[in-house]
Amino acid sequence: MQRFPVRALVLILAGCAPRSRPAATASARAEAPLDASVAPDGAPRDAAPAPPAGPRPIAGTLPTLAPDAPSVPPSGVCERGTCRVTGLGPGYPSRPEEGATALPPAWAWLQRIAPGATLVLPSSAAVDLVGVVLRGPTEATTGSRTAPVVLAPWVAFRRTGGPLTLRASGSEPTVLLLCLARDAPGATPVTRASAQSFETSSMDALADLSWAGGAFHARIAFGAPDARRASLELLIGSEDAPVAEHDHPASWELLTALAAAGTLVLPASITVDGGVAPREVPVSDGQVVRVPPGVRHRWAPAGSRPLVAVQVYAPAGPEERFRTLAGAVR
Repeated sequence: MQRFPVRALVLILAGCAPRSRPAATASARAEAPLDASVAPDGAPRDAAPAPPAGPRPIAGTLPTLAPDAPSVPPSGVCERGTCRVTGLGPGYPSRPEEGATALPPAWAWLQRIAPGATLVLPSSAAVDLVGVVLRGPTEATTGSRTAPVVLAPWVAFRRTGGPLTLRASGSEPTVLLLCLARDAPGATPVTRASAQSFETSSMDALADLSWAGGAFHARIAFGAPDARRASLELLIGSEDAPVAEHDHPASWELLTALAAAGTLVLPASITVDGGVAPREVPVSDGQVVRVPPGVRHRWAPAGSRPLVAVQVYAPAGPEERFRTLAGAVR
């Protein structure tokens, strides 16, 4: 498995000056075949500039979370005993954030559970839980009469309609990405034939969706149409691979950067001197970025390290474009 943070490789191109060529006689020029690299006077033409190279390819293998990653403290910390999550998670806002007209229907955060400690997530038919173990192992229990399921790193899980208990079962703390999601405003309410369900998905066994010459990779653990309230996928991009400006008309994007160095560029805003300029949000390790529906945005990498992120769309749907970009048939 690939370990990050990954240092960027620098490719040094050595150029050579063109060799001088003796001038041809008039008769030789007349008999010689047309050579586009030679000017009419016999001197070599300047070489045409090489087309700009695309972003570097990167391996799509699952990374291993370093012992000190992420470099910022997780939003949720359970040090001992039993801890309980309320609402949609720690830090959920009481008012819309900048650029949004409503509160997000989903909330993602990094959660740390100390060895032997237990985290209890809420039980509600109106809220779904998606998550993935980043460093484990972790025991998941769905009820008092069910045996725990051991979740290894990069095993994603989804719980609907009931409680879920997570326990750090190893000698080291467990780190997870968790996201609670409810129906988005205006969306058709989710109804299910089964009141409760729990499913897992090993990202190691999922298709590696690759595009842009191998500069981007995605693995979709849960997506539309099954996971309607929230998708969950892993996104990997090379250190110099940008994402063009785009939006998601009906979905929030919640991106948790496990490793990143770059800038999220958002629509223009009024600056302190009265001018208008794009709003740039620096993104680094451990940061959670939220983009409301319909807000155009793009990713500008710094060129120093790859992007490794867990991404959630609420409601699910935009993640299907990764299959299209990769030319995959579902």
